[in-house]
This record gives sequence, C-alpha cells and structure tokens, in this order.
Amino acid sequence: MELTLPCRNVKFTANIFYRLLFDAMKNKNVPGDNYKGAVGKLTQTHLFYDLNVLTDASVATLGDFDLLFNGDRIQGGQKNAANKFKFGNFTAEKSAIYLFNDAEIVAEFDSRVRNEYSKAFLKAVEFARRYFDNKSPRNDILVKKVLYLILNEGK
Repeated sequence: MELTLPCRNVKFTANIFYRLLFDAMKNKNVPGDNYKGAVGKLTQTHLFYDLNVLTDASVATLGDFDLLFNGDRIQGGQKNAANKFKFGNFTAEKSAIYLFNDAEIVAEFDSRVRNEYSKAFLKAVEFARRYFDNKSPRNDILVKKVLYLILNEGK
C-alpha cells in the first residue's frame, strides 16, 4: 500500500499522531454527540483525555470519564482543547488539560517506559483495547502511516 500525504516534508508532531489515532478509532460518535448516555461510543475528547492520562505516570489506569462531564455533557474546556489540539492550535505552555507540554510529565513517562516497561505496556494495551478493533484494516493503515511519517520526517 502506498500512502499519499499532502506534503512530504512533514514534522511528525503529537497532534498528527492524535489525528491518526482518531482516524483509526472504533465506535466513534459523530461531532456534537457528547452526551453521557451514549455508552460504547467515543469522541475525540475521550481520546484526547485518555492519551493524556496514558502519558501521566502518576495515574495507574486510564481515565475515569466521569471527570470529563459536567452534568450530562462533556466539559467545554476539554472538548475545546481536544479540537484545538487536533488542528495543532493548542498553544498553552502549561495546562491541566494538555499534559504533553509539561516537561516533568513527559520525563516521568519516558522514565517509566525505560524502567518500568511492564506497567507502561499494560496501560498502553488498555488504551489500545478501548480505542481500536482487534482485526480492523484501520490498524494496518495506522501503523503504515506512523512508520511512513517517522521514516520521512524532515526529508
């Protein structure tokens, strides 16, 4: 399979990775369908939230979605941050919502992967099971796109 991307000279950033993950997600809700009652359906906000929790070494398992909601609707701040991040427009240097800019959290995650691999691995497996189908062709496409971007970054 050959991948056609709009620009060969692409910097592989976290928001590009997030968009690729979102494209490969199972059971996606349509935009605007952010009610608590939609069990089994996940939004870009859920993905954004759990991706941040995945990197937070102080949290043992993925996020509890109850923290995402205000009443029956997803909190506006979380939803807005997820959308801005998807388009590369999230500019806050330090944020309680967006943890990838926090150097301490990133360093802790890196240390955990290097020194406590099994814990980081189990959390990643939990993430993958929540968001991706076991035998979906979208998984193959995701891996190929990620590898393509890694191999061609900055060329």
